[in-house]
Amino acid sequence: MRDAPPLRSIEIGIDDVQIDQIRTCFQIWEKWCGDGSMPIWKGGSCLMDLPAKVMPFTMIADVVQSPLDFVYRFWGSGLSRLHGYDLTGQSARMLHPPEFADLVFTSYKNVWEQKAPTVYIGETVSKGNVVTVEHVLRMPLTTDGVAVDKIMAIAWIDMKNAGYWSKITTDHRAEIFEHPQ
Repeated sequence: MRDAPPLRSIEIGIDDVQIDQIRTCFQIWEKWCGDGSMPIWKGGSCLMDLPAKVMPFTMIADVVQSPLDFVYRFWGSGLSRLHGYDLTGQSARMLHPPEFADLVFTSYKNVWEQKAPTVYIGETVSKGNVVTVEHVLRMPLTTDGVAVDKIMAIAWIDMKNAGYWSKITTDHRAEIFEHPQ
């Protein structure tokens, strides 16, 4: 168990994103949408459209119904190095620590319910219990043009200090969601 304050996460608007890689990936997702509200999933070949820099930190989760879950079909190699484990074929609920899994699960659920992309800035715990700041773009995908049945997520890890949080909350006036240990 960590001897630290609870992990924090805030949702920001797409227009507030300052990470070029995240903005670029959102623009690619918009292009994939065509005339629809979300892209039609045609297999992993779409990953070839993404910048090479983001591929190691890209995830694709299948939406599982009854009970609701998000199971990774793709888990980038950079995520395995960062966290010290591979979640390919595993539930987002398997992330460590459990409070981080709760944050991630809730953000996936929001994308699934809203059928719209979200961007979160939050803390993540890497192997060795090092807390880092990550920006994560989560985008819905569909196979039938109606239901969200996959979610693509792209993380950008930022090794900032704790003072970064005061700037985020001041700049975005966002609510911070804290999940107790």
